[in-house]
Amino acid sequence: RDKGEFGDNVDKEKQFTPQTGAWTKSAKNGIEYSDVKGSITYNWGWGNVGLIKDYFSWGHGRFGQLILSQKAPSFPHIRLNLKPVEWLRFYYFHGWLNSQVIDSSRTVIEYPGTLSEMEKETFVNKYIAANLLTVSPISWLDASIGNSFVYSGDLRAEMFIPFMFFKFLDHNTGQGSVNDGNGTLYFDVSVKFPETFQFYSTVFIDVTEIRNVLEDDFSNTWVGYTFGGKKVDLFIPNLDFIVEYTRVNLWVYEHKLRSTNYKHINFVMGHWLGQNSDQIRLQFNYRLLRGLKFKFYFERLRKGGMEEIYYAYGGKDEKNLNFLYSPVREDKIFGFSVRFEYLHDLILEGDYKYSDISDQDESRTPTFLLGSNHTFGLVLHYGM
Repeated sequence: RDKGEFGDNVDKEKQFTPQTGAWTKSAKNGIEYSDVKGSITYNWGWGNVGLIKDYFSWGHGRFGQLILSQKAPSFPHIRLNLKPVEWLRFYYFHGWLNSQVIDSSRTVIEYPGTLSEMEKETFVNKYIAANLLTVSPISWLDASIGNSFVYSGDLRAEMFIPFMFFKFLDHNTGQGSVNDGNGTLYFDVSVKFPETFQFYSTVFIDVTEIRNVLEDDFSNTWVGYTFGGKKVDLFIPNLDFIVEYTRVNLWVYEHKLRSTNYKHINFVMGHWLGQNSDQIRLQFNYRLLRGLKFKFYFERLRKGGMEEIYYAYGGKDEKNLNFLYSPVREDKIFGFSVRFEYLHDLILEGDYKYSDISDQDESRTPTFLLGSNHTFGLVLHYGM
């Protein structure tokens, strides 16, 4: 699907927003981009496997997911889903990413010595392998654990073994000092108890050193976490309340090698906030009639500085960088929306949003977003 956005108030970078990113090309007074999805799958009674290019998410979080989200563009991947018994589920995928890092060793000259001579550049190959195991020992509890591994260069056969702790393979296969990959570990839990409540949390660990943690030293622990809760039928039937807080500490999703950071086409594959940021959101959802829904919310976002990755490694003693170090961007947002499905798949949506945005580094935020703004929207769509 080809898409375009035009006008004076187009966010061309799409970085600090939950909207899915894209590789764009400039157009007159806007941008153009494509969104292509497809799959071929094989299913059996307790599982399926497929070659897929589409979006999917891992991790609880209604306003952003720490493990895998739909922030980055979709990428091709081999996916395996297993459910051998009712209380156990296993997920694995191996994906092909775009590093946006030029591989100078594979740069070639086309039509050398002619008027058509040009340099053809190639990006460094980049991949991700990840798995997630979910157990449901009782009907109201889901607990998950998994790990991922981003690597570059040549395809590695061991990354196609689904049931692996992938980071250990760097050391076990002698790759660590040459092709150092980026490993992560994550946990997720959802509790639906009492009956009309849900509590959930995700913890995403990018870097940690157990020895230092046991000595109460968390200086080299890169972690993000989400805590949230939902109450249905609050005070009256069909009124739901959601509260959620997410914090993404310094350097999460980054890596000393740009070709192995936790990104695809330079967009974070986890929570759209990115590192050194936090978010709190309170939301009410109300269904007045069948097909008529209302939503009210308040959200506060904060985004700190973005120093070079050097200060996470060799230069970490040169600067004392704390959470939300300056420059800081702060967003305060109030919103209201209504959704009415008049006929099946014929939907009318309207929304209003008031935002107050300040940024100590105004160069990274589009000018039209700064200050107080009122935004209105009205959409009519069918079958989408």
